[in-house]
Formats: sequence, C-alpha cells, structure tokens
Amino acid sequence: MAAAIDIFVGRHQEIDALRAAADAARAGGGRLALIAGEPGIGKTRIAMELSDHASLHNTRTVWSRCHEAEGAPPYWPWVQIIGSAVAMESTGELRTDLDAGASDIAELVPEIRARLPDLSLPAALNDPSETRFRLFGSVTRFLINSSRRQPLVLILDDLHWADVPSLRLLEFIAQEIADSRLLLVGTYRETELSRRHRLSDTLGALARVPHIMRLRLTGLNAEEVRLESGRFGDGAVRWCRHVQGKRTGAAVPRRPLRPVPSREYLPDA
Repeated sequence: MAAAIDIFVGRHQEIDALRAAADAARAGGGRLALIAGEPGIGKTRIAMELSDHASLHNTRTVWSRCHEAEGAPPYWPWVQIIGSAVAMESTGELRTDLDAGASDIAELVPEIRARLPDLSLPAALNDPSETRFRLFGSVTRFLINSSRRQPLVLILDDLHWADVPSLRLLEFIAQEIADSRLLLVGTYRETELSRRHRLSDTLGALARVPHIMRLRLTGLNAEEVRLESGRFGDGAVRWCRHVQGKRTGAAVPRRPLRPVPSREYLPDA
C-alpha cells in the first residue's frame, strides 16, 4: 500500500511570511506571529508547515496547546514549552541557560528540580506583583538563552482558551525578544472573541509590539482550489470543474472553500 503524501494546499502568501519571520529570528531578529481564523480553517496546519521549515534550518520547534476544559494549572501552555525545552538540554546547558532564575522556574516546572537537585528555594517577596515580575523575567531569560544555543520557534495553539496568567506572560515575553533568536507563534479562533474576552485585552497590548505580524486565514475560493488540484491528478481537476459549474453552466456559490491537506495531522494534545 502506497504511503500517504502530505501536501500543503494554498496559503502561499501566509506561509512565505511565516518562513521569512523564522529566518529573521534565526538571524537575531525575534518576531511574534499571531494566526487568526475560524475553527478548522487551517491555523494549526500552517503552523505545522512552519515547523517543517524550521527543522530544515537547524531551528527547534516547541509546541504547546491551551485547553478548553477547566482545571489546567496556571501558565499551562508555558509549562509545556519550558518542560520540552528543558528536556532538550544537557544538565550543564540547562544550568547555564536557567542562570539565576532556575529556582523561580522550578516552581512552575518541577522537572527542573529533579535535574538540578541542589537548587535552593526562591527568595520570598512580600508583593505578589514583584514575585510575578521576577518569574516573568526568569522565564524570558531562559528562553532567550536557550535560543542563543539554537534558534527556537515556540507555538502556542488555541490562545483563545489560555488563562490570564499565561496571556500576561506572553505579553511580557513578546516585548523582550526583538534581539533574540525566538519566534513566538500564537493561533486563536477569532470567532471566540468579544470585547470582554481575556484574549482581546492581550491582543490590544500586543498591538504596540513593533515586531508583531498578524495573519488572518480565510477560505480558498473555488478557482484557487481548482488551480491547486492539478497536483492531485485528473480526477481532482474534473471534480473541481464540476463544482465550478463548467460542465453544466450552473452558478457556483461564492462561499470560500477551505484548504485541506491530503493527510491531516495534529500534534498530541
């Protein structure tokens, strides 16, 4: 049985922009990319295509996913990212990259203390806002230090489900990465947002970040799908002609068609 062929259809302008952002980050110009669209439009899929590009250019990609269900701990997407980044480093590299913030970050990711058992507890601060600021700085320095070792693409999927602390950390990190080798990528459903949605506040704050790129995915129209379908053989071309009414002369609905890969793959939740 022939192996499935994974072909990415359409989205040429968008994927080119994401690849350029990854290349800029690899050269030391950190970027933030936000990908918006309705459910199922291909946000995760285009991020996967970016991940493939990154791997071809000696760049690590780390995924995280926000969860809709309640009960996830605070900072959950960042816990996933930090845990994956920690697992990629040797003990010596980890100690160097964590630097003075090791004890703070270990409060979020207990695996760090297992790797570095001699860590002391973080110094207590009276003001919770000071504690949060110190944590944010420690996480940011760790990720930037790690990206100096090897460029990093960090993908936060489904930001519309992120908790408020995770969004505040995203805002903090995004402001600090301009001179790093980090590319932050966030995906979200714009249909989930309202003026009172917690992500709306974050999007407003991130609008002031100069190195941000926003992509809004919409469906491919029938003509674009017909042009792309030539890759799949005569059968697909005939089907598209039928859909477009070229055989019958019927009117074609102007509703956009979504780009669908030949084999859908989603990262593990």
